[in-house]
Amino acid sequence: MEQEKEELQDSVNPEGEEETLEPQKEEDPKDQPKKEEKNYEELYNNQRIRAAKAEQELKKFKDTKVESDPNSNLSQKDLITLIKADITEDEDIEMVSDYAKMKNISLQEAIKRDALRSILAEQREERATANATSTGGGKKGSSQTTDSELLRRAKSGKVPESDEEIRRLAEARFKSKIRKK
Repeated sequence: MEQEKEELQDSVNPEGEEETLEPQKEEDPKDQPKKEEKNYEELYNNQRIRAAKAEQELKKFKDTKVESDPNSNLSQKDLITLIKADITEDEDIEMVSDYAKMKNISLQEAIKRDALRSILAEQREERATANATSTGGGKKGSSQTTDSELLRRAKSGKVPESDEEIRRLAEARFKSKIRKK
C-alpha cells in the first residue's frame, strides 16, 4: 500500500517537487479601467490597420478594372470575323461573344449558328425600322386651307364641316362677288 501511495504521489508530482500553493492575487479595481483602455486602443489600432489594407486592395482593384467595351477582349481574328459577317453594332458583338462563351465555342462557330443569325437579323430589322420611323419631333402644325381652296371644294360639292370653315366660305364668296364687279 505504501508503494501505491508513492506511485500516486509520483504520478501527481513526477519530479518530486513539493507543491506550494500561493494565494492568487485579486485584481485591483483601479487597474480595471486601464485594461479596458488598453483593449480599446488595441481594437482601434487593429481596425485602423484593417481599413488601410482594405483601401490598398480597393486601389489595386480600381487600377486593374477593365473597361466594359465588348471589343476589348476580342482577338484580331475575332474582330475580322465579325466585320466579315457584317456585325458592327456593340449590342450584336456583345451578344455573339456571350453566346460563344455560353456554348463554349469559338466566335467563328457561334456566327455560323442559325439561332444566333436569326436573332441578329431580327435586331437589325428592329434598328432599321426605328431609324426609318419618325420617333420624335413636335406636333405637326395644322394647315389652314385658303379661301380659294374653300371655294374650289364647295364648287366640287365638298361642303366644309366646321362652323369656322363655313363662315370663311361665306366670306370668300362675298369677296369674290365684290371683285367681279
